[in-house]
Amino acid sequence: MLEKFATAYGWMARARTGVTVSLLAGLLVLEALCGAALVHADTVNRYPTGDFAANFTTLVGAASHFDAVDDAVADGSATYVEANADLEIDLFSFPAFSVPAGATNIAVSVTYVAQKGGALASSLAPYIRVSGADYTGTAVDPVNGTFTQYSHTWAQNPNTSSAWSIAEVNGTALQYFGLVALDTTQPPQVTQAYITVTYTPSGNRPIMHNSATTGSLKWSGNGGWGVAGGRYGEFKCTTCHQGGTTNIKRIRTTLPTTLDPIAPTTTNFPGTTITFLDAMAENTLPGAGTADFGDDGR
Repeated sequence: MLEKFATAYGWMARARTGVTVSLLAGLLVLEALCGAALVHADTVNRYPTGDFAANFTTLVGAASHFDAVDDAVADGSATYVEANADLEIDLFSFPAFSVPAGATNIAVSVTYVAQKGGALASSLAPYIRVSGADYTGTAVDPVNGTFTQYSHTWAQNPNTSSAWSIAEVNGTALQYFGLVALDTTQPPQVTQAYITVTYTPSGNRPIMHNSATTGSLKWSGNGGWGVAGGRYGEFKCTTCHQGGTTNIKRIRTTLPTTLDPIAPTTTNFPGTTITFLDAMAENTLPGAGTADFGDDGR
């Protein structure tokens, strides 16, 4: 498993441990594994399905305001809404989100595609209603004559100034989204708008190797391995990685006999010393790797 992963990134690994090397299979990954750039996040878009407030003056190419901006691919001047007076607001309803239990790092974004039809000043901002209160994102002066995509992200719930909860984005707290025209000296036009929720799913991220993400049947009688309630408990970045280690790839020099408090476990995690000092093939054939390194099925 690891050899396939390593080959894709142009390096092969050699590990010398005091225990069976397959304990680390799939876990000895790039040094930046625990960095934010490699943490898997799920993204869910919702397009408008109804008008809550349809105040933009001009509607082009559609029967309703939401229908003018609900395209999965922006259709430019074929359908759009245009604001002709300051503080006009279009707010849209959307299908409920279904962020799964255990998700973290939840963020809400509004993305829209807009332009203005001349060189005069214009200002347009995304808008959300949360628990009955309205919040405006960063305003833009749209590009003249070219529909361009813009976006604003609320990393926290603006109504509570705290992290978004699953209940808030899935329930009735996140009510509507849309746009507000702050300056219509040059009327802004909007051809597409949608709301997005991003989050980090619990446990089984594709870059985190365990029986669920690899499809391994090893320890299936114990509920799998590396997952909550399974053999060894739930693997996390800190199960095998830490800062300040003498090993490469930030691999720990020792593993505890039990993963608590690193990860809850139902079975002691075997192994103690790990020496992982280079990233070279163990044999003389470049890229051939070793016969059994990373064999989770052994």
